[in-house]
Amino acid sequence: MNILIVYDSQFGNTKLVAEAIAQGFSKIGDCSTLHVDKLQPADLKGINLLIVGSPTQGFSATARIKNWLDSLPRNSLSGIHRKKVKEKRGHIGC
Repeated sequence: MNILIVYDSQFGNTKLVAEAIAQGFSKIGDCSTLHVDKLQPADLKGINLLIVGSPTQGFSATARIKNWLDSLPRNSLSGIHRKKVKEKRGHIGC
């Protein structure tokens, strides 16, 4: 299984969380982390699971993460397992 964790981080905390998650997932497959600013379209090729992480700003993801998600071409995540996370004021949960 190929797993990619895309994240944004302002002070390094979300990066540390992304790396810890990657370490856990590395037990079941190849897992890598990539800052959203360094992500290239080719990085999404061949992955089976996409995880997106972001610090919260105004009870939402950062503008960089939202802009990246909005810029993805329709059906570009076809075949990649994903689960939408619901946001509630003050916390995020599945």
